[in-house]
Amino acid sequence: MKISVVSFTRAGAEKNLELTGLLQLKNHQAASYSWHTYTGRRLIPFRSAELLFADLWEGQELIILLGRMDQVIQKIAPLIGGRRKGPAVALMDEDARFLIPLLEGAFFGLEEWCRWFSAQCCASCVWTMGTEREERFGAEAFAKKNALCIQDPFRIGAVSACLDAGIPVGIYSDYPIEGVLPEGLIPVGGAGFAGMKVSASVPETGISVTDDWEAPHFIKECRMFPKNLVAGMYCTDGAVASKAEQALKKGLAENHLSRERLLSLHGVKTHGFEAVKKAGKLLGVPVFFLDEDSLPPGEKPVWERVCLSGKEVATLLFTCRNQEQTAFSIYEKKTVLHF
Repeated sequence: MKISVVSFTRAGAEKNLELTGLLQLKNHQAASYSWHTYTGRRLIPFRSAELLFADLWEGQELIILLGRMDQVIQKIAPLIGGRRKGPAVALMDEDARFLIPLLEGAFFGLEEWCRWFSAQCCASCVWTMGTEREERFGAEAFAKKNALCIQDPFRIGAVSACLDAGIPVGIYSDYPIEGVLPEGLIPVGGAGFAGMKVSASVPETGISVTDDWEAPHFIKECRMFPKNLVAGMYCTDGAVASKAEQALKKGLAENHLSRERLLSLHGVKTHGFEAVKKAGKLLGVPVFFLDEDSLPPGEKPVWERVCLSGKEVATLLFTCRNQEQTAFSIYEKKTVLHF
């Protein structure tokens, strides 16, 4: 990699030689340029920053400037402000404590390289290109932020590759999404974009936030769904936990609901405590119990009332009773996603 290190003071010239030596040890083609007042062996003097940058701009991949940020920017900003293509530019203080990428240029992977080089010389990398990084959408980060399960994690790579290459990625959601639509995403439908103009042409690659596994929206689809189902369960004293678990899983499948969406199981302490507790363990979800006196009032059966809370909004999806030993209900909690 062709790298030029440029310094403007005596202290900078000394650090210049040190950093250039380190870069050469790491198999980089590194050269040292120093203001003509501070010269020496292996230091290439220059008298005009403008002429130096004109010479370096076409042939280098990275230019590292040594000095105080305010002073260097004052000298260099007019020289690089109008240039769109060329090497990356980074700033480092003369004590080599901080490395600050200023211009990415045509250097793909500048951040990774700066982090690597910072570690080599025990410096801290300070990233200043915040606007671009904040606007870049990450499918995995979006899923984590909204507690979404990713059905096919390998599809994240396809989504990321498209966004990095500037290829539009579609997004479909059965759930409302709040926030500003990230750059690169094109809404194609669903309740999440109700009232918004959606694209008539559907990209090949996209994200679907849905539990409808029978209706893919993209050829290369990264499907996600929230863990927003809660189950209320009632068991008699003779109920078998494994049968209760199987009955609940069967009910979910028959209603086309993913088992992975189950968030928690709720029961009543005085009715089949051990069976409900063991069923929750088999299902791999936390179990919560209420005293019968603490149940919300109403005429609904116990297994429907046990998972209701006055603070949360939930919709009853279905209820099932199995051979008089087990009964359960499935509620869907209101879900709102955020970019």
